[in-house]
Amino acid sequence: MTKFLQRAPNHRLDHDLVLFRYQKGQSRASLATEFSCTTAAISYILKKSGCVLHDVFSPDIEGICVDYLSGMSQVDLHKKYGHGRPFLAKVLGERGLLRCLPTHEEVVSAYKNSVCQSTAGLKLGVERSFVLKVLKETKTPLHDPPRKYPINHRFFENVDTEEKAYWWGFLLADGCVSGSHVLLALARTDEGHIFKFRDAVGSTAPVTHQENSPNNFSGGKGSARIGLGSRQMVTDLALLGVTPRKTFCTRVDRNLLSPELERHFWRGMIDGDGCLSWDKTGRGRPVLSLAGTWEVCNSFREWVLEVSGRDHSVRPHSNIFVIKIGANETYQTVVNLLYGDCSVSLDRKQARFGLYNERLEDMGKIRCEE
Repeated sequence: MTKFLQRAPNHRLDHDLVLFRYQKGQSRASLATEFSCTTAAISYILKKSGCVLHDVFSPDIEGICVDYLSGMSQVDLHKKYGHGRPFLAKVLGERGLLRCLPTHEEVVSAYKNSVCQSTAGLKLGVERSFVLKVLKETKTPLHDPPRKYPINHRFFENVDTEEKAYWWGFLLADGCVSGSHVLLALARTDEGHIFKFRDAVGSTAPVTHQENSPNNFSGGKGSARIGLGSRQMVTDLALLGVTPRKTFCTRVDRNLLSPELERHFWRGMIDGDGCLSWDKTGRGRPVLSLAGTWEVCNSFREWVLEVSGRDHSVRPHSNIFVIKIGANETYQTVVNLLYGDCSVSLDRKQARFGLYNERLEDMGKIRCEE
């Protein structure tokens, strides 16, 4: 009884006082609170003293049986009468009223023809927990529940358009998945890009904000984020390498991309984890760089070699790797492929692409004049 006789330190539980107050009308619950112990401890003391418990109400057996036969589940009976489910099961079982549980096949069939687990349970007269247990045992794929906001769950099922290839690359760089949700958070200044993603997947989910976000990408100026719940999309993205905790294990399977769409994928990667900058060493040239795992940078190196004919080095940088494209001719070839004639990109990098091209043109004119 040690665990039942829990009480405050240095406080002796006076059995006679407990019995006296209970006989005066005080409830077991209030006594347990007063003496800093459990209700079970009070009940033990009273029963040991031979006291008849007066605050134990007799269950409405007839009402329980009638309601159960009318279709109420044990969960509903528990809510109505306050009795635990083991007690309800005992009462109904002793009277031969317990309904036979449906077979696994019946549960799976009802679930596939229902909107959610709760609806399937109502059809079969069982609790949602039983339906979920059967679905897990039979390894039945769970479909998404009724949604408040629409979404194209199968957007990434087949990467066959520029838009899909781009967002795959961008999410691989800057997105993440958690449970059954796809999450994207960017600095407040890039909020418009989140709306582009939301529109691409056909959703109307709200974009939320976090002021003074401590995240590095926001620079302390706040962030914008969106979370889209879709098991199907999470599953499809996992096949594309977008998985939880992918920062230091990201890989790119180039076999999943058609050659004509690969440039759009790499534009998404550059918009997420890359940079368009101007060389600060005084050479006066633009530089395209991509940071990530060695596998990602090496895959980008292979693509650059294919489209430009020039090889580049992947170098370690802190706990990641970086590849830089700085030669003017190679830079222009690669960047024009990435940002020229495209329908979706990060606005500020698209603007920088145009600015740097103008600078290169001006530099070319000056050299010609000289």
